[in-house]
Amino acid sequence: MKTRSLLVFLVVAVASFVLIPSALASTPQVEQFRFVGVDDSFSEELTNVCGFPVTVSVDAHETHLFFEDRGQFIIHYNATVTANGNTLLLRNNLLEIDTAQSVTLVGVPFRVLDADGKTLVKDAGFLYFSFEDGTLILHGPHPSFNFDLCAALQ
Repeated sequence: MKTRSLLVFLVVAVASFVLIPSALASTPQVEQFRFVGVDDSFSEELTNVCGFPVTVSVDAHETHLFFEDRGQFIIHYNATVTANGNTLLLRNNLLEIDTAQSVTLVGVPFRVLDADGKTLVKDAGFLYFSFEDGTLILHGPHPSFNFDLCAALQ
């Protein structure tokens, strides 16, 4: 519950300091992206990495907001990953803010569930990376750094 409260706080904080002043300053260019189907590129990539055939079926929706000084991307990515008779579900929902100096992620950038809906691994919280000095700031759990998707599909 504390993690969820922290995540809500972080999203509200980012919205208060980034989204609201930006909306008042200028009107962004808005693009919508939707893809439903087999992601051949991701399927091929996982097949090569895992060494066995993997199929990734995706239902993704993104909203891109382009301001003069940054891009903001609201991403909802749902995928079903199948291999060897096993199924994993990816459920990723996040806000990404890109500037010339940095990238910031808030939300759930990576979550894997088994076929029954049990969460196997979930990253959440806040990630900031500075291109200028290489600063990396992580808040919240990020256990996926050690998660082996191929092993989970065996």
